[in-house]
Amino acid sequence: MIDPIAAAGQDYATLTTQAARQAFAATQLFGADDKLYLFLKEISSNGNTQTVDVIYLASSIFFYTNPELIKLLLDPHFENQESGHYPHKRAVHDLGTHYPNATCYPAEDDEPMPLEECGNNIIMVLSYVQRSGNTDYIKQHYTILQQWAEYLIEDSFNPAKQLSTDDVAGHLVNQFNLALKGIIGIEAMSQLSSLIGETFDAQNYMTITHDYIAKWQTLGINSEASPPHAILNHSNASTWGLLYNLYNDKRLNLSLVPQEMYDMQSAFYPTVKKNYGVPLDTRNRYYTKSDWGLFCAAIASEEARGMFISDLARFVNETPTSKPFTDLYQKSDATFPPVDIQG
Repeated sequence: MIDPIAAAGQDYATLTTQAARQAFAATQLFGADDKLYLFLKEISSNGNTQTVDVIYLASSIFFYTNPELIKLLLDPHFENQESGHYPHKRAVHDLGTHYPNATCYPAEDDEPMPLEECGNNIIMVLSYVQRSGNTDYIKQHYTILQQWAEYLIEDSFNPAKQLSTDDVAGHLVNQFNLALKGIIGIEAMSQLSSLIGETFDAQNYMTITHDYIAKWQTLGINSEASPPHAILNHSNASTWGLLYNLYNDKRLNLSLVPQEMYDMQSAFYPTVKKNYGVPLDTRNRYYTKSDWGLFCAAIASEEARGMFISDLARFVNETPTSKPFTDLYQKSDATFPPVDIQG
């Protein structure tokens, strides 16, 4: 309890105590001493096995406690896709529709989140290597990491109409936040290439990243608003949402995004908050997500960070529901939304 209290106070300690227990409760260790896997169930939605964006979401607690747990979670994905059991070039969304079924999708019928999952995998591998020093892991999986990076190059600048991890909100074209995940994923691939001496690849990925990030900042800001803010999707200045993928820039120590962007969002979020938090985005202002609120809090100003944490703690204390700590909830009255998804 000392670390979370020191980081952000008692409310944060309360939240992390609950969230950590639930994250570990969703996992199970399989195998023998010479080959272990950690499998994760997507709780309360459809029970998928090894959902990439859920692993990504839970990765902070695993990196904090033991980075090797991330390797054990990613290994089944690498083994499945490298053996040809998934016909697409993009990263698969999960490994099976009903836990513990992990037969993947040879018929190509998974829920596609191509940019989301390609970015998540590369980001998690770099984060793992930064903490473990295991550069052999990059060499072992370099070919498929490059394959996913090429997908990011093709789709990150102007993302096609697709789902992000917020699939409850539906498909959307040119998602600004999703584009950022892809761009950061390309830069993460540059870092991975550099770590194993692939200097040509590293420079190529870096050049693309810096070109994309400059254009991203130009296209994705409503500078005429008061206060200015990032938009939800290109060419729609009236939209906005939680820019939670900005967290990866800090998490990986990339320094791709200028501090002005962080300051701008920190000033904006308090202007749109409700009783129990900032809405997820303008597509549906009735609900928000606890996970992404905390991602935003981690990179926000001290004042905005305190707002995110205290609002979420208030939800936990005042919700009339008796279900476990949820990721999706109504930010006005602390109830759960009509959609029965509580991850």
